[in-house]
Amino acid sequence: MYHIERAIFDIRRGLPVVINSGEQRLLVQALEGSRSVDALARLSGARPTLVLTRHRLEAMGMSLTAEAACLPLPEHVSEHELNQLAVANAATKPSALLSGLKPAGAAERSAVALMRRALLIPAALTAVVSERAQEEVAEQIAQGRLLEVKAEEALACLAGAPGMLKRVSEANIPLEDAPNSRFVLFREPDGLREHVAVVIGELDSLEGPVPLRMHSACLTGDLFGSLRCDCGEQLRNAVADIRRWGAVYCSTLPKRGGELA
Repeated sequence: MYHIERAIFDIRRGLPVVINSGEQRLLVQALEGSRSVDALARLSGARPTLVLTRHRLEAMGMSLTAEAACLPLPEHVSEHELNQLAVANAATKPSALLSGLKPAGAAERSAVALMRRALLIPAALTAVVSERAQEEVAEQIAQGRLLEVKAEEALACLAGAPGMLKRVSEANIPLEDAPNSRFVLFREPDGLREHVAVVIGELDSLEGPVPLRMHSACLTGDLFGSLRCDCGEQLRNAVADIRRWGAVYCSTLPKRGGELA
């Protein structure tokens, strides 16, 4: 777990990390805030590729059965062109850059998993470490200048850390429809995500299963009352219903706005 946490930290700083699939080493760097494709090419001794998720490609009007695809990058590609691929849609897709797509392997999919875990754009710059670059990359790993993680550990990082949530703090927070409420804050080991449990009433007084409702963390709906979704209305109605039932454990998780858990 420590290696994955450090890998996420390095990636968020724009540094490359090494993913070892057992068969090959793959240098991985975030597209967001990346320095230079050419620098990654020099370090790896191979031409980098861009790994895009199936959902990103579908947004550009392309059908893909694999979870992700690798896109070989031409010799001269600008940072602007790369970022276009990360935000393009079907109407604006840069077709000239989308030739040569092939399904991503486990190492490439694990690279995208690291980006998602790091809360970055789910697109990764990757480059296979060539034979002539193996010795230099191995030396940098030994010196601690590069971090190496296993592909299977990187793939599993999206599952979070079951059983490793840390209870950080709690406070009594009276709500309009449930005055006897308290908020309990939990944090994941890498410190990037926090989870809030809203406890309504006294759980010890309940007999049998504890009622629970999972709710999205929708900033626009919950806080500003956006009319584009009904998240805020659902949350307030749930709190009122829960209070009438007696006591409840209502967990609010950090998900995308407007998306119910």
